[in-house]
Amino acid sequence: MTTPFSTADEQDTAGDRPKADRPEADRHDVAVIGAGPAGLSAAMVLGRQQRRVALVDSGRARNAPAREMHMVLSRDGFPPSEYRALATAELDAYDHIDKISGTVTTITGSVGEFVLRLDDDREIQASRILLATGMTDHLIDLPGLAERWGRGVYHCAYCHGFESRGRTIGVVALRAADAVFARYLADRFSDDVALYRLDGVEIDAKMLALAQAGDVRIVDGHVTGIEGEEPTLRLLMADGTTHEREVIFHRPDARQSSPLGADLGCDIDPDWDSILVDAQHRTGVDGVYAAGDATQLRDLPNPVGFVATSAGQGQTAAIWIETELFTQNLG
Repeated sequence: MTTPFSTADEQDTAGDRPKADRPEADRHDVAVIGAGPAGLSAAMVLGRQQRRVALVDSGRARNAPAREMHMVLSRDGFPPSEYRALATAELDAYDHIDKISGTVTTITGSVGEFVLRLDDDREIQASRILLATGMTDHLIDLPGLAERWGRGVYHCAYCHGFESRGRTIGVVALRAADAVFARYLADRFSDDVALYRLDGVEIDAKMLALAQAGDVRIVDGHVTGIEGEEPTLRLLMADGTTHEREVIFHRPDARQSSPLGADLGCDIDPDWDSILVDAQHRTGVDGVYAAGDATQLRDLPNPVGFVATSAGQGQTAAIWIETELFTQNLG
């Protein structure tokens, strides 16, 4: 398993107490599960307030295949792995933060006395929980797709559309709504956008007409594979022909990376598989908060899962967790 923290970074202790003086199940104010932008941001906020934080991460980042990320001030075009490394290193200034490599398999107990069990049978006690467990893109079994994911094949027009401006774009549709996605790319970035389909994907006449009204070219047949490297990518068709595109967009289904939200009884949006939260990032389960791309504000029609927004959500959640921890002792 890939570990998110180096041996020097990872701490099996909390604060400045030696490990020998600790109980088997370490006690923390907050357990933050997931060390992506949301989890790292939340851990920093809470560490600065001198809360004992257990930051647990499995080392499986959603954007690990990507060469670069965008829309992050001062880090636009930065490699995501380097961003995580820098953010993780900044947490070293706060000795109340424990960095723990592992996967949380179960959470039992209730507010004030949660118990987390890891895949190596370690236990962590925490008063509050922040789920920052993220989403996982479930790629279809299309030859050549996984090898080019985040490296020529992209899913987000905000994250990679600008870099695709003026280039030939192919959209490989998984669902009918991808026809509208193709039209958006044609509206914003390119006058040469072609819509392709996978075997078994049906797009109704109304959706096709919407795409064509935006000058999207509809390609007959279905895609059987992808070859080449950006900017010379080749879509292999069932009829034996090959179509060359400089950039390919494809939106796979995304699902919760961890079952913990559902296991705890959090509300899950049936369409987006997102953990539903309020403006304070409370899940509705007492003492359990959630932030990052695994979440969706209850009042919004869909989730917003970017690096910068996830970091902001982690900060917001941490501030409200800190407020709750403080005010519970006011009497």
